[in-house]
Amino acid sequence: MKKLIMLAAVVASASIVSAQVYSDNIVGYVKVTKPANGDLNMVGVSFVATSQTLNQLFPMGQFEGDLFNAGASDQVILWNNGTASYDTYVYYDVSGTYGPAYATYDGWQELGQFGSVNYANPVLPAGSAFWFRGSGGTAGELLALGEVKQEETAYQAIAVGLQQVANPFASDSTIGELVGSQASGYLYSAGASDQIIVWNTDTQAYATYVYYDVSGYYPGPYESYDGWQELGQFGSLNYADDTVIPVGQGFWYRATRGFNWTATKNY
Repeated sequence: MKKLIMLAAVVASASIVSAQVYSDNIVGYVKVTKPANGDLNMVGVSFVATSQTLNQLFPMGQFEGDLFNAGASDQVILWNNGTASYDTYVYYDVSGTYGPAYATYDGWQELGQFGSVNYANPVLPAGSAFWFRGSGGTAGELLALGEVKQEETAYQAIAVGLQQVANPFASDSTIGELVGSQASGYLYSAGASDQIIVWNTDTQAYATYVYYDVSGYYPGPYESYDGWQELGQFGSLNYADDTVIPVGQGFWYRATRGFNWTATKNY
């Protein structure tokens, strides 16, 4: 599938997709980039809802597709940690061909069920992320909505290897705020350190940040040297802890050990 060479972690400098959140303490929404022409955005889920499903968090009216061709339709692509593979959902658009009277037949279907009468509505927990592949000819905005998480902390199990995650809270956060000292690192090897890998929708490329852990080898006063660095700056004194990951932006977390990630609300 076009541009889905995700595990190869192509590295590039990237500016992050900007987003805004509007809320009234309980209900909010965020608009992020909706790519076109088969391009990708990694969307983060930062809201909670009754069923926590795709249709509830992302209203269907904003999607487009094709009646006969899955490749010409919007797609939601979820990384499955258990199988280390993708689950792909395709937007089946009947009303685009036969008119608004057939809108009740529009909806998401598993890729293998495309064109059938079998519809899907996967669960998207707060703190999860997914690839969105846009089929339209013009980029736009993708709307997510739900309740703003009010708890002070949120917990998520991080397994060894790759997982798609997001800030579970409806706020922009820096890399340092998101994970901080919970990460694991190695003083001499970026490949043996935790990594945060962020997709840039504009450039369709990755930016990779690596946790540089000095205090693990030189405890005490060297703890202040621990932190996140761009991959190309690993081992330097140039840190990237203040890099912002906006609400609605997902990212890969590559863990060298399993741990329970504790995220703290910053609003």
